[in-house]
Amino acid sequence: METKYPNLLSPCQVGQVLFKNRMLAGPLGFCVPNSGGCIHEHNLEFYEIQATGGAARVTTNDYPVSGGMGPGGGLDFREPVDIEMEKSIQEYVRTMHRHHTLAFVEFTHGGFPVRDYVDPDEETATPNMRPLGKEMGDGKMPMPPMMGDGRTLAELSQKEIHQIIDDFASCCATAAQFGVDGVLLHGGHNKLIDQFRSLRHNKRTDEYGGSLENRARFCIELLEAIRSRCGDKLLLELRLSGDEGYPGGITIDETIEFLMYLQAYEETHQKNLYDLFHLSGGDHTTAAGNMATSSPAFYPNAYNRGFAKRIKAAGFKKPLVLINSINSPELAEDIIASGDAEFVCMARQLVVADPFFPRKVKEGRMDEINTCIRCHNCFDREECAVNPITQNRAYMQTRDVPPAVEKKKVAIVGGGIAGLKAAETAAARGHAVTLYEKEGYLGGLLRFSDTDNYKHDIRTFKNNMISRVTRQENVTVCLNTEATPELLEAQGFDAVIVAIGGEPVRPDIPGATADNVMFSMDVYDHPERIGDSVIMLGGGIQACEIALHLAKAGKKVTIVGRRDKLAPHEVINNDVFHPIPAMKKMFRRFDPPVEIVTGCNCVEITQQGIRGVMVKTGEEISIQADTVVLAVGSRNRQAEAMKFNQCAKFVGMAGDCREPKKIKQAVAAGYYQAMDI
Repeated sequence: METKYPNLLSPCQVGQVLFKNRMLAGPLGFCVPNSGGCIHEHNLEFYEIQATGGAARVTTNDYPVSGGMGPGGGLDFREPVDIEMEKSIQEYVRTMHRHHTLAFVEFTHGGFPVRDYVDPDEETATPNMRPLGKEMGDGKMPMPPMMGDGRTLAELSQKEIHQIIDDFASCCATAAQFGVDGVLLHGGHNKLIDQFRSLRHNKRTDEYGGSLENRARFCIELLEAIRSRCGDKLLLELRLSGDEGYPGGITIDETIEFLMYLQAYEETHQKNLYDLFHLSGGDHTTAAGNMATSSPAFYPNAYNRGFAKRIKAAGFKKPLVLINSINSPELAEDIIASGDAEFVCMARQLVVADPFFPRKVKEGRMDEINTCIRCHNCFDREECAVNPITQNRAYMQTRDVPPAVEKKKVAIVGGGIAGLKAAETAAARGHAVTLYEKEGYLGGLLRFSDTDNYKHDIRTFKNNMISRVTRQENVTVCLNTEATPELLEAQGFDAVIVAIGGEPVRPDIPGATADNVMFSMDVYDHPERIGDSVIMLGGGIQACEIALHLAKAGKKVTIVGRRDKLAPHEVINNDVFHPIPAMKKMFRRFDPPVEIVTGCNCVEITQQGIRGVMVKTGEEISIQADTVVLAVGSRNRQAEAMKFNQCAKFVGMAGDCREPKKIKQAVAAGYYQAMDI
C-alpha cells in the first residue's frame, strides 16, 4: 500500500531489536507508577492505548534509582523486588508485545533539588544550589529555600557515586529479567548525568570534575556497569539535553563535544556503551529552560531539530531519537527522510492529544488527528485542550465514541469550537445533526489562527475539526443562518446544544465608546481602523497575543495591565511553564520593542491615548497612542442561550455562552454535552 510517509512508517533494526515504525511514545507524568512500582490496571490502560494506537515503543514514567528524585526517596526497582511489582511489569511487557510494541522502562536519578520558584516575569530563577560543587570552603552548600530548614548538604562522596552506578545497573538487570526490551536512561533536564557533565553545576576537584574526561566519567562508568550486568540484548537509550536554553547552561557545542568523546571512547575500547541517543533540551531550573524542555506555540516545532543536524554533521554515528513539539506527520516524515533523526518521540502529541496518531498516519486518516496545540495545559493535570477524555492518572480513550441507544434529531446552535466538537461527537454517536452558524464560516474565534503564523498548530486543529464535521453524511451545516427558537421548534428537534459564544467586556470608563477604541477581535476583522501606535488595554494572555500580532505588523505597541504581572492567572504547574517569559523574549525582538506597563488602572480613554493611575503609588500617568484595543475579558450569554430552553426535551449549553474560558473547556463542554444526549 502506497503511503505519503514511507520513511516514518518504515521498520528499523537497532541491535537485536526491531522497531515497527519510527514513532515512539514519550514518557509523561500523567500515569505515575503506584507505591512499590506496580503498574496497576489504570496505568496499564494508559500504556496499552498507546500500543493500540500504533506506537513502535512505549515507555513507562520514570523510576528513580537510589531515591534519586531528591530527599524523600522514590520507587525502588532494585532487588529484591516485590512479587506484585514483578507480575505487573511482566504483564506490561506482555500487553505491549501483543500489539507488536516494544516495552521500555525509564530510569533516572534527579540529583538533588535545583529548582526554586520560577517567577513568570523573570527569565531566570532565583539562585539555585550546585549539588556537585564546592562553593563553600568546607565543601558544603546551603539547602535551597524550598527545604526551609537551613540544613547543609555535602557533595556526593565517591562511595555514594559508586553506589548510584550500582543501583542503575541493578535496576536495569531487574528490568531485563522481567522481559523489557530496553531502558530509557534519563540524564537530561538537569538530572544527575547532566549535572555531572555541566560546568555550571559540577565544581568537583576529584576525578569526577574538571576536565571533559573527568566529567564524562560518571556516565561512562554507569553505562559500562549496565552493559556488564545486562549484555547487549537490553537496548540502552541515553537521554540528555542538547542545549539547556539559557546563558550559563549546557550548550549544544558542549553536548557535541561530550557525545564525540563517548564515541571516541567506544572506538578506542571497542565497546558499545549504549544503542540510541535521545536528544532532549532545556532543564527545570529557569523559565527559559522549562520552555526549551517543552516548547510553547511561540517556539518553532521540532525545537531541537537544528541541534540534531549539528550532532549529525559532527560525525555522530548512533541512531538519534528527536523529541520536542513534533505534532504533524509531515514534519515527522521530513525529519526522518532528511536524516536528521532515525526516530521521532512524541509525548504531548502521541500520549495526550492523540494516542492513535501512528495508526491514523498509517491508515491515511489525517483529518482525524487531534493536533496538539502546545498550550501546556496538560501540565496542570487537567483536560487536554483537544482531547477531552484525557484525565489525570485515569487516562481512558476508546477508539470510537460509543453509539447512542436511541438515534435523535439534534440541533447545534453556533459553529465555534464548542459547537463543532458537539456536532462531531453527536454525529459519531449516530444522531442526525444540523449545525447552524449565523456567519459564513466555521471555527468561531479560532478563525484568527489563520492570521498569526505562530498559531499554526491551532489552525491545523481547527481545520481538522471542520473537515471531520462537514464530511459526515449525518451532519447538515447551515451557514449564514441565525437559528431562532421559533425555527428550531418548527423543525422538531429532540435535542439542542447552544454554543453561541460570549461577548467582549467594555469597561465602564470615560471614552470607552470613542471611535479610536476597538475590541480585541476587531483587530483581525478591521485592520484598517488601527493606527501606527496601539495601547492594548488588559494584561491577560489574549492581550499579549494580539500585541505580538500587531508588533509583527509594524505597530508600536504598549500593553497596559491593571495587575502587577502579566497574565497572572496563567498558572501552569506552579508557573514553570508560564507562557509570559517566552512572549516577553519575543516582544524584545521588535523595533520598537513591545512596551509593558503593569499595575496601572486606566481611568480615561482619550483621543491621544489613556490616562491611568499606578495602583501602588497613586501616580497619574499618560500614555499616547492612536488606537486603544480593549482586551479586558468576556462575559457569558446565558440569558440569550436560555431563550432556547423550550425548543426540545434536551437543551444544553457549551462554550463561552455558558462561561468564557479556554479552548480546552470549550472542547470538553461540547463533547460532554453531546455525550449526554
